[in-house]
Amino acid sequence: MAYLALVGMALFAVYFAKERLYADAGYFLVRVVDEEGFHVINQRWIMPLIQWLPLVGVKAGFSLEGITVLYSLGNIVLSAGAYLYVSRVLRDRPHGLLLLATQFVGLAQALFCPVFELYYGAVLLITLRSLLHSDIRHTRSGQVMACLLFALVATCHFLGLLVLLLALTLDRIWHDRSNFIAFGSVLVVLMAQRIIGLSNYEDRAFQTVFLRLEEAGIGWVFAPGRLWAHAAQALWHYPDAILITLFAMLTAWRKKAWWPLLVFVVGHLVIYTVVSLYFPDGTHDRYRETLDYAHVLFALVAAGWAAQESHVWRKWAPYLFALVLVLRVIWSFHVGHTFAERREWIEERIANAREQRITKGLDTAVRQFVPPGFNNAPLYAPAPFEYLLLSAMQGPEKTVVLVSVPPGAQVDIQTLDAELQREGVMLPERLNGRYFHMQVGPFTVVP
Repeated sequence: MAYLALVGMALFAVYFAKERLYADAGYFLVRVVDEEGFHVINQRWIMPLIQWLPLVGVKAGFSLEGITVLYSLGNIVLSAGAYLYVSRVLRDRPHGLLLLATQFVGLAQALFCPVFELYYGAVLLITLRSLLHSDIRHTRSGQVMACLLFALVATCHFLGLLVLLLALTLDRIWHDRSNFIAFGSVLVVLMAQRIIGLSNYEDRAFQTVFLRLEEAGIGWVFAPGRLWAHAAQALWHYPDAILITLFAMLTAWRKKAWWPLLVFVVGHLVIYTVVSLYFPDGTHDRYRETLDYAHVLFALVAAGWAAQESHVWRKWAPYLFALVLVLRVIWSFHVGHTFAERREWIEERIANAREQRITKGLDTAVRQFVPPGFNNAPLYAPAPFEYLLLSAMQGPEKTVVLVSVPPGAQVDIQTLDAELQREGVMLPERLNGRYFHMQVGPFTVVP
């Protein structure tokens, strides 16, 4: 089952390597390739785990297309390494299977932006939970490894920290005094550093939650209409995560394990409340999946508890996850056709710009691509990094940078470079870089 999962995910990653430059993914690859080093933002120190493989390709002089494939395989390589550690060193095959499941359960559109830090934090969280239930948890090396994993998960994303604390609450970590004190000390240091160096992005996120809580109140997220809409969306898009959660809760009920059952219920309520206050829109898209992924991860933590407590669960879980894997791969390939059509359209716009001898332009052409499924939002307009990467794959001298703007939008082409930098769109600047040859001068409108 584990190797079937790895092979299936690897085939997907290679087949859709170019499509997986969607949204933030293209930005981070451009930064790694252009700077030839790691690019860490918002103190999320897990990012080198996302970026080391394409960076090796850059240092080795691979083509940009080859680097893109390595980039796409990053989460698969990390998952494979963690699986071997958990299943061979810790001898915990159920958790080995669960950490692989973090890369396909509940995911479809989000697979095309495989740089969300929590996907990597999820692998490490399941690894940490396995370590804390192993025989080496009180050894010197085990405690160092546990603290390192704790720190990486805690800093990967706020939702990662939330699920981490819920998982430790589930296991009553305070009974393990040495690790409890160690984790508490690490958390204090990390949070102090985080608060001092809070980025504008994170500050806006917290302000959004507190402002909505102050104006609407917590009861707003539990309004019957809102609950119904989110339930319909969840049933359509996350039946696998819901089924896993129900099985784990049923196991707890049958064993009269009231503490785990309470933590499962309260944990999902807390996640739902925080996510709804921050992003109440139920329309489904890549970003919705990244936020809802906290529910998915906590469902897998619950499955880990059930595997430890129930022989029946250990026996049947591989078959359940095999079924989920097959269905998710089929559905992801189906969704991927829309992303492939979008990528082909971007390449057509690049070819059109080249025919006009434009290498730095404003593209006012608009085309909506709506993935299959319930209540889906159209895919995002192409980012400049996607144009940049897809054009430069044909050679650095073929580099084209386009900025998508809605028809009729008022844009000052003379100051657009400065405006992009203020918005965090940091494009390469070297005229004769190893992978990108950038052009100087103002942008030109593409006919």
